[in-house]
Amino acid sequence: MIESDGHRSSDSSKKRLAPVAKVVTKISDELRINPRVLIRITSQVPESSGLGSSAATMVAVASALTKLKGMDLGTSETSRYAMAGETAIHGRPSGIDINICATGGVIMYRMGEEAKKVRFAGSRRFLIVQSGTKRSTRTLIDRVSRMKLKYPGLFAGLANSASLISELAATRLVNGDMQELGRLLTYSHAVLSTVGASTPNSTGWSTYSSRLAATGQS
Repeated sequence: MIESDGHRSSDSSKKRLAPVAKVVTKISDELRINPRVLIRITSQVPESSGLGSSAATMVAVASALTKLKGMDLGTSETSRYAMAGETAIHGRPSGIDINICATGGVIMYRMGEEAKKVRFAGSRRFLIVQSGTKRSTRTLIDRVSRMKLKYPGLFAGLANSASLISELAATRLVNGDMQELGRLLTYSHAVLSTVGASTPNSTGWSTYSSRLAATGQS
């Protein structure tokens, strides 16, 4: 039995909880276990906000279920099982959300490759703004895919730019150069917006925060 914030899978929320069931089924089939469990899901991460709420849920379910059976599968295997649910939700996700939830901390990730941890001393402070707009990650992924098919050369150039920005940002993060990191994140958002992986509200907040930084306000 699976529940989400008190709503059982036997009622109208059954479709919403189906991805969780896919994670359970995949683990059961591959590891030859037959878990008789009640999974109760409560989350404070806003849904449909680009904060990885679904990935966090899938990783939590995969990790909890295998540990219940006395198994410690490690990050890569936990991520693989969690992807069964994430794929059901988003269609063809890159896997970055699943990997960051399973690994923790800061990572560098390329689709199809193992995540690499970015390590640094001390702590860093970020301001995360929720735009207030809910959006479907599946819709954004489809939009990016259409752009890739229509303009393959342009898309390849933007993808290379995104990779370079990520590498530069990781270096600035390690060095604690937060001002320069902020500039790089602004460039990164511009690339995401160009390929279709953004919303008007998100772009508006990015522009507003850039103006505050330029005038020295906080």
